[in-house]
This record gives sequence, C-alpha cells and structure tokens, in this order.
Amino acid sequence: MSPHDGFEVAIFGIEASRWDVHGALAGRQGVWIGEGQLSGILDAPYESSWSQTARGGGATHVRDRYIPRDMTVGFHVNGTGSAVVAPETVAGEREAAFARALTSPPYRWSPTRRTARMRVTTVLSGARELAIRGTEVPDIDIGSDVLMDSYVNPLYSLRAGIPFWSSGLVDPRPAFETTSTTGSGTVEVRNPGDVPARYSIVLTPGDWTISDPSWSGEAGQVAPGGPHADRTIDVHVPVAAGGAIVSRDPRRIPIASASGENLVSIQQGRFLVYDLPPWTPPTELSISVRNAPAGGARAEYLIEKLWTRAWGMEAPEVLP
Repeated sequence: MSPHDGFEVAIFGIEASRWDVHGALAGRQGVWIGEGQLSGILDAPYESSWSQTARGGGATHVRDRYIPRDMTVGFHVNGTGSAVVAPETVAGEREAAFARALTSPPYRWSPTRRTARMRVTTVLSGARELAIRGTEVPDIDIGSDVLMDSYVNPLYSLRAGIPFWSSGLVDPRPAFETTSTTGSGTVEVRNPGDVPARYSIVLTPGDWTISDPSWSGEAGQVAPGGPHADRTIDVHVPVAAGGAIVSRDPRRIPIASASGENLVSIQQGRFLVYDLPPWTPPTELSISVRNAPAGGARAEYLIEKLWTRAWGMEAPEVLP
C-alpha cells in the first residue's frame, strides 16, 4: 500500500484517541499500516446455502448470509517524535497505548462504552466506519530488542461483528410533526446504501399509525408493492413512557420507552417487519397520530446508511 493510493485510514480507540495509519497523514502519531499487511477490508463476507436432491442434478440456491468480518492488519510503530524522551521509551509506550486503544473491550464503567472504530475516507464515497475489536493479542516478533530498536511491527487480528461499513444516518432525518393532538401526512424515507436498512422510529406520546409496506421493483426504483404494499401498524405510546422507539434492528427491543423500558407487551404482536431495500429512492410513506398531548407530536426516522464495501456500491447506473 502506498500512502497516496486514493484512500485514508484512521483508527479511533476506545478512549477516543485517534491514529492516522494510512494516507496523507499516515504516521502522524508514529503508527502506520505495513505494506502488504492488510486483508479483509473490502467486501463484507457472506456464506451461501444450497440444497441438493437425492437424485443429484446440481443444486438450488437457498440463501446468502452475512457473517462477521475478520481482518488481519500489520502496523509499523516507531519511537521517533520526542525531543525529551528516549526513542525506546516512546516506542514501548506508543505500542502499548495503541494496543490498549485498538484491542481492549469497551470500558464498562464508561457511560458511552465506545468501541474501537476504523474509518476509511475516499474522494469517491466520503467517510465510512466499521466498529472493530481484537480477537487475539497482537502478534509481535521479539526476536530482536524491539525497545532498543525503537520499532515494533505488531500484527493484529480484528473482527467486525457487524461487517457493514456505516456512513451515518440519513441526514436530514426524515420526520413528521404536528402541533395539534391529531394529524396525518407523509414522511419521506430513503436508503442510499447497498444493505437493507433496519431502521428505527422515535415517537412522542400518542396513538400512531405507521406505514410498514412490502417493497417491489428494480434496484434504485423500488417502491411499496408486493403482498403487503398497504401494510400499517398501530403503535400506542403512553404519556407516562415519555416517548418510544420502534425498531427493526434485531439488536434493539422492538419497542421501548424513551428510558429503555420494554413496551413489547402493549403492542400485542404488532411490529415492523419490512426493511428498507438497498438503494430505496426517496419515497413518501403515510403516517398519522391521534390522542397526542397538547402541543402536538413528532416522529423521527433513524435510517443508517450501510455498505458492503469501504467505498463504492452507490445506486447502480447504466454504464456506456
């Protein structure tokens, strides 16, 4: 890898440290990616399942399933950059600090519980991030005196449990708002990413009716369609709950109060069941509320833009 091959890589540690490891700023903190020591950064890995009949004759595709992303990354760590501390001391402390930032579990006493992240920035697609965690202690060759040499080349095994790169939430966040106790209208949703969006909706108190359609169409032209194109769900958000979050994200409770209390029982099995397909263009979905408190109500959609690659994969176009 050349430091000027079109993309920049930065590592953000669990304690909010930043390490520029590739690109124009590579080595600014004394750490950079070793040439030929990076694998697993591009495509999100998946497994294909196939079925075969007893009589043979080939196989039939059943499904594809994305699996955790495993990466192997080697870094150069040197001891330069200090006029008052011996290089061997800098190298030792710097390597230890980098290991702590990159491979330690989130500090469980911290209210933010940050995980380590890798950010790739390109002119083509901007910045995309991946939450990462070490799966093993770094492999360090100590056949020589790494402190006296003031240089270390640790090799890290990293895993992203969610293998998709994130470029943040759709911004501005799609929202519906009314100043009265009842109201109806539409909200414009979209998913520019190439991964189905399992979105969440933040609701203020009231009795809501939310669209949750099935979808149909070609990539970049998909629209509500198919067997449940008009599907909606009713969501009761008690005033005492202070608000609620309804979510398709399997890592979240399907509906929880603003403080995180489980509200699943009040929904009686009515939940969001459809993701936003990859490359969903701006689409208006109906939404309404009644029995809201004085002052009105608001619904805000949290749609994360997820990608199978660190760059590219925007909506397909017809190439000449």
